[in-house]
Amino acid sequence: GIGQFTRVGAAEVRRIADLPSWATRYTGESGLQQSLAVFDKDRDAAEPDKAIEAAALLLAYNIDKRGGNIEAGVTEYNAGGVPARLIESAGSHAAALPAIQALPANQRSQADTYAPNVLARAEYWRGEGVA
Repeated sequence: GIGQFTRVGAAEVRRIADLPSWATRYTGESGLQQSLAVFDKDRDAAEPDKAIEAAALLLAYNIDKRGGNIEAGVTEYNAGGVPARLIESAGSHAAALPAIQALPANQRSQADTYAPNVLARAEYWRGEGVA
């Protein structure tokens, strides 16, 4: 989440914000790209506006990177590329779950539960008309 940015995560935000194809695609002309291009964990991660924009940028980038596979993109955001690639190649989180559960704990992280829980909550709030 937004409070969990590491220096690596902050560097990834800066890297994505500097990519020409992402500079206007997801950040528009609002100056957001410029603020994310200098995103700093210590300075910006605790500032809700910047942290939420940075988290959204990472999430959108990961989903796009995984060919639009939301389960894989959300998993990469939370647990990294190894479980995300398993989901991508299996086609769904459910199909990849046995392989995810077989990963060492440091690669599995929360990949076995995170994406389904996040997506279930999003669907719930959509159904309630809140989101």
